[in-house]
Amino acid sequence: MYGIQIMYSKAHKALHYPLSLTYEMHEETFQLLRSFGYMLEQQNSDTITDLQCDEDENNLSWEWFLDCLKGALGHIDDLVFIFDRHASIEAEVSKFFPDTTHTICCCHFDENMKKRFHIKDVAAIMDKAARSYTELKYNCHMEELHNLHQNAYDYVNAAGPHKWSRVHCPERRYRVMTTNVAECINSCLKFTRQLPLLTLEEFIRNILQRWFHDRH
Repeated sequence: MYGIQIMYSKAHKALHYPLSLTYEMHEETFQLLRSFGYMLEQQNSDTITDLQCDEDENNLSWEWFLDCLKGALGHIDDLVFIFDRHASIEAEVSKFFPDTTHTICCCHFDENMKKRFHIKDVAAIMDKAARSYTELKYNCHMEELHNLHQNAYDYVNAAGPHKWSRVHCPERRYRVMTTNVAECINSCLKFTRQLPLLTLEEFIRNILQRWFHDRH
């Protein structure tokens, strides 16, 4: 671009050198994570931190996370979990929170129906039924789905209306029908995820603290 010829490896080092000065190296910040957690607990009352290294998301990682979550939350009446239909997640949630209500994210359920049936409006009708506040509206949309596609109708009933339908949920889901909050955080971390862990942790702490402050 500027008439300068340079090897790729040298350009790569030149790009990462100022970043390393600003954010420190990944290995160095990883060693500071426990210290970061300790300082959070010291500076913010009731803060709980824990750290475990894992190479993949599996049953063991979910078991560790939910065990930590249960220790942090304790018992909460009317607690509702919303997740996709991943079998390992549901199994571990049932293990650590057996008395809570487990529901399905409507967005994930919609996508599953689109991939399974490939028919226009099937997922949209199911979504309307899921978000209905009254039994009358729910039955109206379910009848429409039944008339459009019998197999789709049987599929959503087999999945359990108490898991995906607002009106049949044993506890109150209010307006929370999806895991969009988690997806929103993932979107905010799109760039920051590339930075060293300590910078990422501080960014997450800062953004969550700001959101809760602005909300309340």
